[in-house]
Amino acid sequence: MIIDSRVLEDVYLPRELMYRESGVGQLSRAFQPALTGSAPHNALTSGPSGVGKTVLARHTLDRLEKRAPVSQAHIRSLGKSTRAILRGAFRQHPADVSEQFSRNTPVDSVD
Repeated sequence: MIIDSRVLEDVYLPRELMYRESGVGQLSRAFQPALTGSAPHNALTSGPSGVGKTVLARHTLDRLEKRAPVSQAHIRSLGKSTRAILRGAFRQHPADVSEQFSRNTPVDSVD
């Protein structure tokens, strides 16, 4: 029985995740380099719909943001093309990177 319907909203984030210590630990280790200004490791969460992948990522990223000046973006990708997903990432990026990728300047060779 669901007592609080807010738990079904995308923006809902519980204060603590019960029984997810392993997942939080794995993501925390992947994001650890960001604490020193380095690029974090890539991380992939997978599983069936509704198991808490998004909540796990948001929870861990929120913890990271309290320790380092990092930014995050939540992009809905279901049914979207790669181009649409990247466009969403560029739009949510704190720096204006869209102009850099909108130029189609041909080059004779690629180094």
